[in-house]
Amino acid sequence: MVVLNVGTLATIWIIRPPFPFRHPTERRERVQHFLERELNLTDQQRQTFRELRRQHFQKNQEILNNIHQLRGRYFDLLESPDSTANQAEIDSIATQIGRLQAQMEENMFDYLQRMRKLLSNEQQKKFARVIEQALRRRDRNGPGNQSAPGRRN
Repeated sequence: MVVLNVGTLATIWIIRPPFPFRHPTERRERVQHFLERELNLTDQQRQTFRELRRQHFQKNQEILNNIHQLRGRYFDLLESPDSTANQAEIDSIATQIGRLQAQMEENMFDYLQRMRKLLSNEQQKKFARVIEQALRRRDRNGPGNQSAPGRRN
């Protein structure tokens, strides 16, 4: 049963449909420009937002790399000569992935909070609306099918 579950997850990870495909950098830039336009950022705010964004994605890229390595260990367990994978090891990998994903969520909150602090009161109101819309869209579409704020799928 465990092997079947892991096999199903592996299949989903490998062949999940990439629709709508958007290059991550292109999507990030679109979101960045959208925020700059919607919030009517000053040049200084733009520069600081871009630096915060760079730091945020750099931090999360390291986490994503770790998650990728852990998922690789899942596949290694499938290929081991012992057809019954060690359940404790499977649970350990899943827990580690969960912790890393939680860290990414915490990083996102910190990033948004740091961005918000740079804004005027009026900009903060607009920011709250934009973030709320983005979260609703993400919830509606699912985390793997996000579109940029202000754009329809």
